[in-house]
Amino acid sequence: MKNVAIYLTGVKNIDGGGGVERFFADFFSIYQSYKNRKFNLFFCCDQNTLNSLNNLDKLMISKNIIVIKNLSNRFKKYGEYIDFRLKLRKSKIDILHCANYGRQDFDRLMSIRNSKIIKILNIVDCQIPYVLNNIKDSRSTIYNERYIYQPNKIKFQGIFSWYKKFIEYSLEKKIYNWNPLQKNIDSRFTDTNKFKPSNTKDNIIVFASRMHFQKRPDWFIKAVSILHNDITLDLSSWKFYLFGDGDLSPIIDEMIKEKKLNDIIHRQYSKDLADVFSKSSCFVSTQDFENFPSLSLMEAMSSGNAIIARNVGQTNLLVKDNKNGYLLSEDSPKGLANKIKKYILLSNEDKINMQNQSLNLIKEVHNPKSFFLQIEEFWINLLKANP
Repeated sequence: MKNVAIYLTGVKNIDGGGGVERFFADFFSIYQSYKNRKFNLFFCCDQNTLNSLNNLDKLMISKNIIVIKNLSNRFKKYGEYIDFRLKLRKSKIDILHCANYGRQDFDRLMSIRNSKIIKILNIVDCQIPYVLNNIKDSRSTIYNERYIYQPNKIKFQGIFSWYKKFIEYSLEKKIYNWNPLQKNIDSRFTDTNKFKPSNTKDNIIVFASRMHFQKRPDWFIKAVSILHNDITLDLSSWKFYLFGDGDLSPIIDEMIKEKKLNDIIHRQYSKDLADVFSKSSCFVSTQDFENFPSLSLMEAMSSGNAIIARNVGQTNLLVKDNKNGYLLSEDSPKGLANKIKKYILLSNEDKINMQNQSLNLIKEVHNPKSFFLQIEEFWINLLKANP
């Protein structure tokens, strides 16, 4: 059985988000107990990353965890290279799957460029094609360095993407000057043992995300404001929760205050939403570009929530319009308000049906086995292409 290591470094505080980090930690733990697994899986990270995930009760079992050094002395670069290579060699790693590549990883990965270890770049940022296509975007230079120039130097043999759009862009623009194997997924999973519905649901609508402009938390506030001012709608039995932290937090808090929604929108902070999702009725996602494969959204589905989301990217893989929720037909806060109102006015029977449809999608389509088959097939094909 070949050995694969999930590689992740540079993680600090992820209480306000961290979907990528949480997913790969869950993947590592769940795959270990998968009876039909075709690979031995390791998790390679620095101590800060391990501490951050431990704070979320992730990676609590030390088996197959490779902790690499971050040094601060004058021998930093060479000491880290030697430590990294020796530990990969000791664990006989055949494939290094880079979960969330950052510029801090460049030198370390360059140190194994010519080794026999197969290197995979996992694309987890849905914004990449849009930023690279817009030279006026202030981030384009940084994105070009991180996702094109540096990977071309490292020469990843595989590109594994959450997003179909990225693979289409990569192949069309030929951004990699060699011929890596490239694949996008169409199914992912979440921890259904932890995220499950309670016996009864409360009239709670949840928005949970990092407070970042790309997540559009302001849409949720504007939509709730529209509903609050709708004299035809009785909201007295409904609660609206907004979870998350980030750069926009002060602006979001001020917006809630300005619109006099402090008694309507309950601003919350939590690193664990399992109890909230189990009792809530509906989850709202308003991200730009893509809602697939949002971990928070999938955790809400697993907990039996209907979903209301913008119709962007591959969102329809998770949200089946009028079945387990609604896709916005008008892409605006007003359009969001219209769909939330439509959901609120449903009969209890119809709400329960939508909630059950979400749960069924997670159990039958977006489950661990489906994802394992995709990633194992990719690893197998890479081994065949790089004997």
